[in-house]
Amino acid sequence: MESMEERLMDAMKAVAAKVDGMDDIAKHLAQIDLKLAQQGELLDHVQTKVDRSMTSLGQVQQE
Repeated sequence: MESMEERLMDAMKAVAAKVDGMDDIAKHLAQIDLKLAQQGELLDHVQTKVDRSMTSLGQVQQE
């Protein structure tokens, strides 16, 4: 009976370690998601500036 309890405790410790690992992964993914959102916003700003520059260049070429 004791060996069964020991095996069960070992299994529970292993599961707890895996859950802790999953928590770390989830935190890291949240950080990556935040960075991706920030980079997306920056890309939108850059795209707007490029679009404006191309429009201005097109207008200058037409003149």
